[in-house]
Amino acid sequence: MKQLGVLGLGKMGEAIVAGLKKGAEGARWKVQGSTRTRESGKEAAKRLGISVGTDNAAVARECQLLLLAVKPHQAAKVLGEIAPALTDEHLVISICASI
Repeated sequence: MKQLGVLGLGKMGEAIVAGLKKGAEGARWKVQGSTRTRESGKEAAKRLGISVGTDNAAVARECQLLLLAVKPHQAAKVLGEIAPALTDEHLVISICASI
């Protein structure tokens, strides 16, 4: 099973997860996400039916494909948090404006 980690579950992150889950390939993916707060994580988990936490590095350790879906001013902080967990096997895709 392929694993996708979505770092940031705002409008764009949620839309991508929802679209992936509805698509023909959705069942082949295990999706995890991260949010800034536990409250928003619980809400997103309920809406999307995925595991959501607040530890970006934990998501990076679990998933080799990472989608950076945070606001541009948050990107450097999140990338710093996940950097120690990244290996040559990881692929990080950014949907942040200008990044």
